[in-house]
Amino acid sequence: FFDGQNYVEYISQVTPTPSSHSSNHTARVSLTTSSTDGLILYSIGRDRSTVTLQLWKGFIRCGFTTPDGRTKWLSNSGNIADNKLHSISIRKLGNIGYLSVDTTSTADVNFTMGYNKPLFDNIIYAGGVPSALASSQRPPLIGCINKIEIDQHALPTSNAAMKYWSRRSNDTLSCSGLTRYTPYHFPNTTSSMTLNSLSSAFSLSLSFRTTHYNFGIELLSLPQLPTQINFFTVSIEFGKLSVKFIGTQDVYLFQNTVTDGIWHQLTVSVNNDQFTTTLDGISKTLDYFSGSDRIVRPTIVIGRSSGTSFNGCVRNVIMNQIPVDLDASNVRKILISRNACNVSSLCYPVSPCFNDGVCSMTTNSFQCNCNPSRPYQGRYCHLYRYPKSCYDKFQSDTRNISGNYEIDPDGPYGPSLPFTVYCNGQSPSRTEATHNHTLQQTLSPITANVGPGKLVMRLSYRATTNNINFRGNAISIQQLSALTSISDRCNQYLSFTCRRALLLNAPGQPYIWWASQDGRKMTNWGGAPSNTSKCACGVSNSCYNITKSCNCDAFSNNLLVDQGALSDKRYLPIKELHLGFSRITNSTFAAYNIGNLICSGPAQPRNIITLASNLDGLRIKDWGEYFKTTISLYFKTKMSGGTLLSYKGLSFDYFALTISADQVELQYNYGNTVTDNKITIRRPSQGQFFNNDKWHMVKIQFFPGITILQVDRLPDRTGFIGCIGDLTVDYKMFDLPNLAAKSGQKGLRSDCADACYSKPCKHNTPCTGDFLSFTCNCSRSSYTGITCSN
Repeated sequence: FFDGQNYVEYISQVTPTPSSHSSNHTARVSLTTSSTDGLILYSIGRDRSTVTLQLWKGFIRCGFTTPDGRTKWLSNSGNIADNKLHSISIRKLGNIGYLSVDTTSTADVNFTMGYNKPLFDNIIYAGGVPSALASSQRPPLIGCINKIEIDQHALPTSNAAMKYWSRRSNDTLSCSGLTRYTPYHFPNTTSSMTLNSLSSAFSLSLSFRTTHYNFGIELLSLPQLPTQINFFTVSIEFGKLSVKFIGTQDVYLFQNTVTDGIWHQLTVSVNNDQFTTTLDGISKTLDYFSGSDRIVRPTIVIGRSSGTSFNGCVRNVIMNQIPVDLDASNVRKILISRNACNVSSLCYPVSPCFNDGVCSMTTNSFQCNCNPSRPYQGRYCHLYRYPKSCYDKFQSDTRNISGNYEIDPDGPYGPSLPFTVYCNGQSPSRTEATHNHTLQQTLSPITANVGPGKLVMRLSYRATTNNINFRGNAISIQQLSALTSISDRCNQYLSFTCRRALLLNAPGQPYIWWASQDGRKMTNWGGAPSNTSKCACGVSNSCYNITKSCNCDAFSNNLLVDQGALSDKRYLPIKELHLGFSRITNSTFAAYNIGNLICSGPAQPRNIITLASNLDGLRIKDWGEYFKTTISLYFKTKMSGGTLLSYKGLSFDYFALTISADQVELQYNYGNTVTDNKITIRRPSQGQFFNNDKWHMVKIQFFPGITILQVDRLPDRTGFIGCIGDLTVDYKMFDLPNLAAKSGQKGLRSDCADACYSKPCKHNTPCTGDFLSFTCNCSRSSYTGITCSN
């Protein structure tokens, strides 16, 4: 028996040998307790690795810590704080860890102690730990341990050395000290228990346990005071305990959370019109002012009085230091279950909330309170708050409401911070940024501006806005570079109006050029491809002087213009404009104009591999380390169909994503449900086939109770052959080419290429094919054979 003060220490008497370093190890514990928190076992290995088995909010969890300090927790939903005997086991089978409570088993493939060593080979503490270790552990155990077995060897029950273990302790070898109690369960919002006080001055105490998080949850009330409207109530308000007189301003809110599933102690004392409430040792007194009215033997209601009862358990009800017989005829019970404490929680032991969201129970459901310091929202705090672009914003919100929105092109794991842009619902694909040189400006014909690039105009970018009186926030070049990389296309208008002023002056020294996002000197002008040293007229051979590459390079007395859009997004946005005159004449004139950066649509996938065999595929180890809620990827193929993505867990959980020409189908059983589930998205009657050799997007979202499959922008068998790109799990993108290049991967190649990728046809013969096979055309050569090599 452990009373919260003592513990047992076991010391191994066996020196580990190579033969004992098997990959399979088991520890079993038989436990009886009414506590919701406490340390059961704590082991320290010879290599300083540790194993921790503990009670946590009424559940069991086990932590494995490697010698370098990495910890992995396994949690089990078995609720054991009920004074009944339970069997707990920890198993290590190879790299898989199992935690079982009675018949409920939890498995985790990412077992951190993945090397062959015994789990328990040095020191084991049961029920608690020495004071030097106590600060890092749960409270000591209050309860009884019936038996402990390590690898089928029972640990000694007396302080004597045995063959495998020795024992030292000051515990009690009897479970008679364990406090037995009868819990009463309040299963729904109309449950109540009514009892009467024998006098106007009284003290009532009870222990309660709940996970019911909401507003106005009645725990205890004194409704029949002389002044009816001023009855006293103890309620739960969004997880915290509140005491008040209804109809007055007398209210006090305790700061500790009481909806955490553990037992809490509540005492209400009434004496001389003073109401003192004590919660877990913290007290607050409210005065009852009722004029000539006096309190006379008030009725006490536990649970629902006039509103909503709490869902949970009550035990050890004591009136004036005398235990109350709750089974007596004078105690009125409505919808109460005796000797039961089924406090279930959708928040424990594994929270459905992500990204540090705090889970709290509501009636038969839960809610996630997202951490305001983290950029996530949604029911599960799983959705990144910022879209990548205006296109992304209006794809997820089809109302197309124009306004200022924060976007983050490189996502939560990129180096750039979110920034604000104006998104126009009339042009939902377009994201735009302005700067400080959008109006046409004149280059002064002065001596200081004579020479190549003598004047440097640096652009400061800002968000566009629909309000001429509002100046948008600053946007860095790095942020805009992230925008161009995720966009399908970007452009920026650039013009130069001239008279007797040179521009690019090809093939000689340019007098005017622009600098790219990374500061590179760019000698093409608007309307011409990168690295051509031409203007738009030079591309179309229509310049004022056909021997020149730009109109302005004619150095004419006529007013000429070179203009057009720069569209190579690799170099946008324009960082600087460098301007200068070759010489100044009486008629020299020069003016320039730089347009806004405009980006549209989503970029094509760029992190791509080809799966070229229906017998092989890309295998990703430790998938569960990455998987949380959302998976997205792009695919394209010419083949009739196949399995695109699949996952198989340890407890019959799985999913398989398959495609055919007409449909995409997700089959899954995620969470040991009785039946398998299926979601199918079919091709619209006039839509494109899914095997049309074009990119298609798939997104899967798994949440408690709901699974979402999205294909392209449609409403919510053998191996796959084709290309996949931008495989992203919870906003983290896999490096597919790197994974494909690792040893052991077969039938894969980098980039998206058909079977002609490796140039199998010899002697310059033409090659045609799909992702699986190729055909060499030898008809115009003097060679024959499959590869025209004979």
